[in-house]
Amino acid sequence: MKRAPLVLGLALTTGAGLGLGLGPYLVGWGLVVAALLASVTFAVGLSRDPGDANLHAALLAVGGLVLAFLAVNVPFTWDSLVHLDARFAASLLEPLGVESPEEARALLLPRWVAVGVVGVAAWVAAWVWRRPRPRTRA
Repeated sequence: MKRAPLVLGLALTTGAGLGLGLGPYLVGWGLVVAALLASVTFAVGLSRDPGDANLHAALLAVGGLVLAFLAVNVPFTWDSLVHLDARFAASLLEPLGVESPEEARALLLPRWVAVGVVGVAAWVAAWVWRRPRPRTRA
C-alpha cells in the first residue's frame, strides 16, 4: 500500500499531539468505546473486501492514533501523579472522583490497557486482511 507511510505518519503525530494537548487524566471509557467501534467497523469491512485500500488505511490510522496517544498520555499522566503537589491534589483529582494519586492510577490503568489492546488489535486486523499480493514463481 503506497499510502501506508503517510497514513501512519499522520495518525501517529495526531495521536501524540492529542496526548500532549489534552494533558493528563483524560483517558475515559468513551475513548475506548470509540476506538473499539471504529476498529470493529473497519475490520469487518476489510474482512469482507481485503483489497480495499481505504479501509486498510483507516484501520492503520485508528491503531496508530490510539497507540500514539497512549505513548504520550500514559507517561505524562504517570509523572503528573507521581509528582503531584499536595496543594493542588484535590482540584486535579476531583474530575476522576478519587482522593489520592494511587486511586487515580488504579482507575486509569484498566483504561490504558483497554485502549492499548484496541490499538494493537486494529493493527493486527490490518495485517491479517492486508491486500493479497500476487505470488510469483522463482
